[in-house]
Amino acid sequence: MLYALRGTYAFSKRTTVYGTVGLVDNSGQSAVAVDGAAAPPPGSSQLGAMLGIKHIL
Repeated sequence: MLYALRGTYAFSKRTTVYGTVGLVDNSGQSAVAVDGAAAPPPGSSQLGAMLGIKHIL
């Protein structure tokens, strides 16, 4: 099962902060990774997070 939470906040017209959190809850022999990189051991969960700032010049 995949769970994801994403949000953005505009500080001004030109500056925005964004963030994402994702959780992959593997069960049985499933071994799916959050970001598609190295797979976790079968049956284990994986959590990933990202935070960033976007400024338009």
